[in-house]
Amino acid sequence: MSKQQILQLGRGALGYFISDNCYRVCVKTGVIAAAQPAESIFLTVCPAQLNAPPGPAIVAIERIRVQYTTITAFTTPVTAGRSLAFAASQSGPNATGGTLLESPVNKGSSFETSYLDDGFGAQVMVADTAGLGNVTVQANRPRFAELSLAAFGAAGATVDKTWEFSCSGADPLIIGTGGGGHYNTTRTLVLFNPAAMDAAGTFEVLVEIDVCELPQTFPFPS
Repeated sequence: MSKQQILQLGRGALGYFISDNCYRVCVKTGVIAAAQPAESIFLTVCPAQLNAPPGPAIVAIERIRVQYTTITAFTTPVTAGRSLAFAASQSGPNATGGTLLESPVNKGSSFETSYLDDGFGAQVMVADTAGLGNVTVQANRPRFAELSLAAFGAAGATVDKTWEFSCSGADPLIIGTGGGGHYNTTRTLVLFNPAAMDAAGTFEVLVEIDVCELPQTFPFPS
């Protein structure tokens, strides 16, 4: 399948699944301790792996919402470069040190079990008080989305941001489990801080992710 056909997923085949296999991930970190080093991972979203019962999956992210709140003020309230970002990691469902989401919210009573269900070997894990262990993101990795926190270092400062990946002019953000098929990809979505968090400041992050799912065996148009 060509790249263009894959991109048409958001307007063709995926449109059918909008009312068929759609789910929401809603998680919140604990209060994250001060002085987190650069590239700390605060959330991983990894679909079921190849040996899971549903087989290889295409998980199409349509929307991500992030609500960030500073709990304890940073030493410098305004700091250039302070941010949170989403990127892809080659790490599998092996993160440690956080809280595991057993299953995303099913948006319909007749939908099948999500490829993000931990019963299939998927992993959605959110940080408790510090970055997750056993998962990494490559330095200078291209980012799908980034939220500047430069001006939000005062206690109680909050920012709410939503990214749309399947609206007009955009296409779904695809994560999957590889192994051939129509879309050969192996990647985990991670939320991380590109630069170190400066001293004293603590924070929490609420993340909501809306996804639609397709098996790689889905009969795409030729």
